[in-house]
Amino acid sequence: MNRNNQEIIQKAIVNHCVQVLLKAFQKLKKTGNFRLDWEEDDFTEKLKTVQRERFWEESLFLETQINYPKPKDSSPGYAARSPCIDIHFETHFSGKSVHCYFEAKKIKGNESSLSRLYVIEGMDRFLTKRYPPGHMVAYLVEGNLQDAVAKINRYLCRKQREDERLRSIQSEKMPDCFESNHEEYGSMLHIIMDFVN
Repeated sequence: MNRNNQEIIQKAIVNHCVQVLLKAFQKLKKTGNFRLDWEEDDFTEKLKTVQRERFWEESLFLETQINYPKPKDSSPGYAARSPCIDIHFETHFSGKSVHCYFEAKKIKGNESSLSRLYVIEGMDRFLTKRYPPGHMVAYLVEGNLQDAVAKINRYLCRKQREDERLRSIQSEKMPDCFESNHEEYGSMLHIIMDFVN
């Protein structure tokens, strides 16, 4: 299979994974079976549960908290030094495993510290190759979506990374979705799950 075909297949798989995540989010939000004071891992675990219960037949295979690879030492804090991706889809195509990764973070429309963490502990982990190539999921738990995205973009601008700002790519199939572009990395998706509004 040539490189162009691989990229087309990878993009189709990413789009499918985004659709599964969005369906799980919409179902979870409709049931109201969540709390805004949850940690990001709580939201991720609940999304995983909804996805497995409701959308198993159309999802590929979803795991969470996948660690890559373990450090060779076992000194205190070794687990924290191991990369840990929140959401991992895997499928097999033409005899090969194809993976799709998402890092999840909580954000608020009125808090800059979470915007900074979204970049440093989310986006930058992909850009620095701490994680394999992937995309971002944001759980909006306070404020509004526009303010939250603006805070992330302001942080990027303060760090002279204006070209990496989040830009809307919303469509009927992908509401509240954004994209950022990075010189060596390419395009990164940002799926914002608005649990507030």
